[in-house]
Amino acid sequence: MEAKRIWQSMYKFPTAIGVIDCTHIGILKPNRHGDEFIDRKEKPTLNVQATCDAREMFTSVDTIRNKDNQPEELPQNGLAV
Repeated sequence: MEAKRIWQSMYKFPTAIGVIDCTHIGILKPNRHGDEFIDRKEKPTLNVQATCDAREMFTSVDTIRNKDNQPEELPQNGLAV
């Protein structure tokens, strides 16, 4: 498998085909269902899970509401600065 070969040659990690990580990204609290985006620190965030290949390219990105773990679209202009 090509992905395994790349991971082995670049990082000496022979069985990997990708990496996964999650983080909370701060957003402006949406007017609609805003309480569903409040994290454990009482801040409005979007839970984001992403996977990357050995070339550090995203292969998938999923967003999840904090309260009910349902996929959610990022509100327009919703990223906190």
